[in-house]
Amino acid sequence: MAQPGSLVIADATRQQIGGLFALENLGLQPLAGFAEQQRAWRVTGDSGVVSRFEALRSEATPLVGRDEELDLLQLRWHQAKAGEGRVVLISGEPGIGKSRLIAALSKRIEGDPYIRLPFFCSPYHQDSALYPLIAQLERAAGFAREDTIEDKLGKLRELLAPGSRGEDEVELLAELLSLPNSAADLNLSPQR
Repeated sequence: MAQPGSLVIADATRQQIGGLFALENLGLQPLAGFAEQQRAWRVTGDSGVVSRFEALRSEATPLVGRDEELDLLQLRWHQAKAGEGRVVLISGEPGIGKSRLIAALSKRIEGDPYIRLPFFCSPYHQDSALYPLIAQLERAAGFAREDTIEDKLGKLRELLAPGSRGEDEVELLAELLSLPNSAADLNLSPQR
């Protein structure tokens, strides 16, 4: 069975959470209140999947009735690639298919060279307007829970090394990532 203090979930719960968490299959277990043994899973941690949409969806279902929107997105993509600046805002109520539309566009343009930087808001981080940027920087640098502050600063320096103009950038981003540093000693103007 699971270790003391660990979270164990039923198979039905595992199906509901998709790929949001890393799980260990504990096999069939005798549980109180059930005549037959039940499959159990131990939650071992966060799976590291960035997108809730990707973590929770099963095989992609065909996109139905969205050809016009998808064609418009693809047109804007081609215009942007041709050097015409374009911004597209996709908004709407939860569950109407915004993420599914983006997934379909990504599939259409998968042969094109581009860099995708997904940013996701979270109801748990409403007090931090920069949370999506902070989370992206932590993922890009490869921060792990067990990393020390020195490890994280080293990974941040490595991430910034190719285009860095100096230690000032590392110090400022370390401040954003809540890593102890000497950014206060930089004595920079608010504009800088």
